[in-house]
Amino acid sequence: MTINETWPAITARLARLLQAHHRYVTLVANPRDGQTVAPFTQVAWRDDCSMQLEAVSDQFLDYFLDDEQCKLLSQLGYELIEDFTDELSDEMRDEPEFVNYVQFRVGEGTEPWSVAELLVRTLRDVYRVEIAATEFEFITSDEKFNLAAALSI
Repeated sequence: MTINETWPAITARLARLLQAHHRYVTLVANPRDGQTVAPFTQVAWRDDCSMQLEAVSDQFLDYFLDDEQCKLLSQLGYELIEDFTDELSDEMRDEPEFVNYVQFRVGEGTEPWSVAELLVRTLRDVYRVEIAATEFEFITSDEKFNLAAALSI
């Protein structure tokens, strides 16, 4: 979906989708020239009421992230998912090709605006996405996460 493409507008749209508690939300930065693989960030609610935020690793891109990009991912709180093997389900632990950058958030850290700002900043600053060269796509699950029900378990 193309919207009024400014960083604040993209952040606001993403925050609204996160407020709706979709089980997952992905923001894809599709290059208008179609020449490169689109970087993406995504968030998923986990059954323990935490959020799993991901930023695509260069394993899934057609270029390699440079040292500056990797350093910025670390500064923003991301780590390679292989560092979180204790946090993963058995299915995910057995997936050797699943190596995105990830961070987990709980409680106040799941506030939609701060999550949206981080995901958008990741695309803008780490992947160097330029508004004029990009068409943004929001992908959501049909399933919603019932946070109240999950907290009462």
